[in-house]
Amino acid sequence: VLFVVSFFCCFCVWWCGCGLGCLCGCGGVCVCVCVCVCACVYVYVYVCARAHSYLNIFIPKGPGAIAGCFVHERLGKHKHLPQFAGWFGQNIETRFDMCQPWDPEEGAGGFKLSNTPVMPTALLAASLSVFDKAGGMAAVRRKSELLTAYAELLLHLELTPQEFTILTPADITARGAQLSVLMKVDAGTVSKHLLKLGAICDVRKPDVMRIAPVALYNSFEDVLVFIRLFKEAVHLTANNNTKEVSI
Repeated sequence: VLFVVSFFCCFCVWWCGCGLGCLCGCGGVCVCVCVCVCACVYVYVYVCARAHSYLNIFIPKGPGAIAGCFVHERLGKHKHLPQFAGWFGQNIETRFDMCQPWDPEEGAGGFKLSNTPVMPTALLAASLSVFDKAGGMAAVRRKSELLTAYAELLLHLELTPQEFTILTPADITARGAQLSVLMKVDAGTVSKHLLKLGAICDVRKPDVMRIAPVALYNSFEDVLVFIRLFKEAVHLTANNNTKEVSI
């Protein structure tokens, strides 16, 4: 997933899992802003997501950061399934009565291990309000599709097939904001040249670079400038140019 980032049909995955007797759920780490997801609410029994780098306005991320969990009502009403449980998942009516047996809340509340952290939640609320001001997730997704398609077009126009291969699906409905690019030259060196040119691109060793324009604050001009810098960095690497690059 880190390399290809393909958006799979959730229903098909669920169908196969249930056929094998599995309890099906999914993680929403990289789909948060990359794609608009209907939360699998009709098929999946749980969906977990953490406020990852894609909600990258004001949110602290990493271990201990705010997260979310959707639990389908079909699972939320079963109170005796094996689960990793905590005090704050206990029914609110008996939560502070230590003599009561385990009686979890219905839904996602029964899976809570602790109270909601105030500061990360406040930051999350502030970040989500920015998405609202931008027109909501649907509007952000529409712009994201165009930005990524533009980046893909420019890559094909500015570079040759001998220099790169795009691993991410060409179908815009099967991908998010990111293009995973398999480099035919050394990706680490390309990244160093890019940094000297004033741009930063994520690298996954040994040879994949991840290009992801962010719809909230990247423009089409930003994409054009980046691809031109990317082209220059690739050519410098191909020519074994180790000199300092002027910005």
